[in-house]
Amino acid sequence: MEELKENDVKLDQIILYGNHEIFFEIYQDLVPWKKYVNELKIFYKKYEGNRCFIIGNGPSLKIEDLENIKKEYSFASNAIYAIYAYTDWRPTYYFATDSIFCKQMMADKTNLKILMDGCDAAFTPILEEGIRYREDSDINQLYYMLTLIKESKNGLPYFSSDCSKQIYSAGSVTYPMLQLAIYMGFKQIYLLGMDFNYSVERHKSNNTIIRNDICNHMKIIEQEEKKFYNAIYERHNETYIIDIDVQLAGYQAAKQYADLHGIDIYNATRGGKLEVFPRVNFDDLF
Repeated sequence: MEELKENDVKLDQIILYGNHEIFFEIYQDLVPWKKYVNELKIFYKKYEGNRCFIIGNGPSLKIEDLENIKKEYSFASNAIYAIYAYTDWRPTYYFATDSIFCKQMMADKTNLKILMDGCDAAFTPILEEGIRYREDSDINQLYYMLTLIKESKNGLPYFSSDCSKQIYSAGSVTYPMLQLAIYMGFKQIYLLGMDFNYSVERHKSNNTIIRNDICNHMKIIEQEEKKFYNAIYERHNETYIIDIDVQLAGYQAAKQYADLHGIDIYNATRGGKLEVFPRVNFDDLF
């Protein structure tokens, strides 16, 4: 609504829908997105019983740790590509969900190929910039997710049991990665670099905590992502703000779903503040 008003659209010309899912039905008339989302079915139980690593970009992440998982299945996201020059490791699956990031990095095919370099496949929401490549034969490993925001009665976000229909959001790209990892059949999931500790954290009470001595991400990644933070600041006059309670609820929902379905999620991060999942020593896994 704010963007429409900024572009001189009068309030009486704006129709506000209480249910955002209707937007996807309108979008279906423009882009037949359902058939693209349905393609995720090829990943169902593909890795039944295996283990995988989901990589966060936190400051605790180490190049040598990534070297240790070169032969493991792994998921990573966003500006992780900044460390490709320093390691032979590549994530099996790459994710990009942030609107500003996607618009800047997926508008150009060359940049998109950098993001996907060495990966088996990449995933992005159907409403983001990557949808332009849906029929591009050069970009045949890019898959599309229908991402929704929906809370259950207990206040936690929904967790998808069928990613070929929808995937739910919870303030972080980690939440879609967890849903797809479970959909793919992984039974042991290890989180690495999930520090869960940010320079600007906003709570549901609208209380915002600012800590100037905190780095959001690993140094190499932090330098790369500054250009995206700048874009956010220029557009919204805000810095890189994390809705920390929304993220926490996502982790709690993931643990709840995993516990009910016999799946183990462990936190192998070196330090950090994420205590929803049992801790394991990363070095003991090899």
